[in-house]
Amino acid sequence: MSKAPYTVAVAEEKAVGHCTYIDTISENSDMGAVQISPKFTYDARDKVLERAEMVGATHVVWLADHPFGSSAMAYYCGK
Repeated sequence: MSKAPYTVAVAEEKAVGHCTYIDTISENSDMGAVQISPKFTYDARDKVLERAEMVGATHVVWLADHPFGSSAMAYYCGK
């Protein structure tokens, strides 16, 4: 669940065919043994969305989205 309102839209790959690819963004955390407890999570999704905004992306396509790590392809699709 996202903690902040992001301007980056989540899209499917077919919706970004006319867009410019910027980068693949990944965030991972090795939380060790605490990873098995559901109360300890890493905000990988939020970090990816934040980084996508920082590089000027308007859309992301998720490659992986887990509590311990996320990855997405960032695109610029115009205003």
